[in-house]
Amino acid sequence: MSEALCVTALGPVALCDAVLDAVGRLFDAEWASLVLTSGDLPSSVPSQVTWYREPGQRLGAPSAEDSAALAARITNTPQVMAVGDGVARAIVLGAPMRLDHRQVGSLLVGTEHPAGPDGIGMSVLETVANQIMAALRNAWLFEHGEDLRRQAMAGRAEAERHAEELASRNEQLRRARGQLARARQAELVSAERHRIARELHDGVAQCLVGIGMHLEWCHRHLDPASAAYQRLVASKELARAGLGRVRSAVAELSELERPGEGLGEALRDLAGNFRSAGPLRVSVRVSGPQRQLAPEVEHALFQIAQEGLWNVVRHAGAAQAWLNLQYRTGQTRLSISDNGHGDPAAARRHLAGAAPRGRFGLRIMAERASELGGEVTVQRRRRGGLRMEARIPDPGTGAAGGTGPGVGPGVGPLAPAPGGPA
Repeated sequence: MSEALCVTALGPVALCDAVLDAVGRLFDAEWASLVLTSGDLPSSVPSQVTWYREPGQRLGAPSAEDSAALAARITNTPQVMAVGDGVARAIVLGAPMRLDHRQVGSLLVGTEHPAGPDGIGMSVLETVANQIMAALRNAWLFEHGEDLRRQAMAGRAEAERHAEELASRNEQLRRARGQLARARQAELVSAERHRIARELHDGVAQCLVGIGMHLEWCHRHLDPASAAYQRLVASKELARAGLGRVRSAVAELSELERPGEGLGEALRDLAGNFRSAGPLRVSVRVSGPQRQLAPEVEHALFQIAQEGLWNVVRHAGAAQAWLNLQYRTGQTRLSISDNGHGDPAAARRHLAGAAPRGRFGLRIMAERASELGGEVTVQRRRRGGLRMEARIPDPGTGAAGGTGPGVGPGVGPLAPAPGGPA
């Protein structure tokens, strides 16, 4: 019996089976049953378990309803009950099972001995009934402790997983911050270079134009044999050289940040920077017969691509973006597509500067293209998301505003006049 009461680590069901087997053999019974009547016990404790001397033999054993009725007749003290009559008459021994000084069930033993048990046997049955509840308490406490241990281990594993994920995201954030800082610095440098180029174009170059016009007037009214005429010719040459240097400076300031590389390679580097800075996957495709573009066209397309990708990151909620550079006859096209949830109508208003609190980046994209005689259009992508496309005509193809007010290769009225220096 002591061995049976120690089977707590196997759980309440195994404990009940072992104890009932020991009780049945101890009392030489035909069957033994454990009936719990309290409804506030743990769900892992069975409400009724029955043992039979011969497995599969049910003769003489009460049904579940009968066992519950017999258990209800036992209150406070053990009892000996006669069940049936005549040949089928049997003796049922019952003892209350208590937990924390309250009865929670009964232990029933069925025997065919008409004499019934003696007082010592009933005392043993009562003791066993009380020990069963103590062992059951230990069994479900052990089971509950194992459940808590498994939950704690699972929680620890989950916490470690979250910690690893947090560390990974912190590293991604650190890299993204570095990329953003470098991109911001490059943007500021590019903006400053663009500003200086505009000032050279609109200020110094125009001054040289005025000087050239005055020198040309003097050239027409001086005697070629005079000393002043020779000084004038020298001044014209200086003005021509100064104009050439201004044009070179404007072109150099308008080139991409990484001169010497093609626009396609610069776009691939840009895509790589976005891939390493965050979750956005950027693909680049270059099609058509590649050719050397004017520096101001390369610069504008690169800046449009960069601003378009930042717009995707900030507002589209996309996981994938595509840059498509197409070299066409008389025109270069650059499209930025994504699989996000942008609104094409709202994007068109922002491009036109018609939306309240419009996105400055989209207006800048449109202005860069317009300054070179091009345009930026937006439409919904067939598989979801937006597709923005910049179309820039090649200089000299007849498109309106080929160079515009920007830093184009020419500087308006500075084209050389016949016989003049500028």
